[in-house]
Parts: sequence; C-alpha cells; structure tokens
Amino acid sequence: MECRRCGSSLDRPGDYCLVCRSDNADAVVLELDRERARVTTLVEERVVGAREVTTTPEDGDEAGVVELRNFAGLVADEVRR
Repeated sequence: MECRRCGSSLDRPGDYCLVCRSDNADAVVLELDRERARVTTLVEERVVGAREVTTTPEDGDEAGVVELRNFAGLVADEVRR
C-alpha cells in the first residue's frame, strides 16, 4: 500500500507515513483477550490489514506484571503503527 497523501511506500497497509506524517487508516478495531489481541485496520469501512499479537501468561506476581505490561506495550505499538 502507498500513502494516501504523498504516495510513499508503506511497510504494511494502513501504516502511519513517516515521510509526510499522515494517517493511512480511518479506524483501528481491537479484539482483546488475556492471551491474544487482534488489531484490524480499516479504510473507508474496508479491512486493509490485520495483525495478531499473542503472549503466554507468566506465573508469579512480578513476572506476571512484567509480562502483562510487555503484552500491553506490543498491542499499543500495533495500534500506533
């Protein structure tokens, strides 16, 4: 896919353009579960991309908190992208 504004090539459909700093998606839809997140990118109500992020829950208080924080960070990275 190319940027809707400047025509630069994008790594994935719906990515934010780093050349002209513009959005290339109209909406991002999240389906969130404890071990899986699906990030779907929409342009004019049409699905142009989907990405799945998974994790394996860790046992223990500190390890569990760190794992959950890392998982949330990966999901946030996909949304921002």
